[in-house]
Amino acid sequence: MVTYSCRPDDDIQAAMEIMADKKVRRLPVIDAAGKLEGILSVDDVILRTDSQIPGSLAPEYILSTLRKLYDSQLRQERAKTATA
Repeated sequence: MVTYSCRPDDDIQAAMEIMADKKVRRLPVIDAAGKLEGILSVDDVILRTDSQIPGSLAPEYILSTLRKLYDSQLRQERAKTATA
């Protein structure tokens, strides 16, 4: 089984890109010794997003990442709506 992960000092945008590319909503946070430090979820990022805080991800960036994550589900829903 392939597992994707990030490091505690990784940039949050890099972690979000992994989530979007690999279509995963959670990433294990692994330290240099290979020990699990925690789990980073999309929810964690969303709940801490505030465009007024320097260095925080913009809501537009979060939305574009979510669209990438849920692209196939969005297409299926659109297809259902179009045939209904």
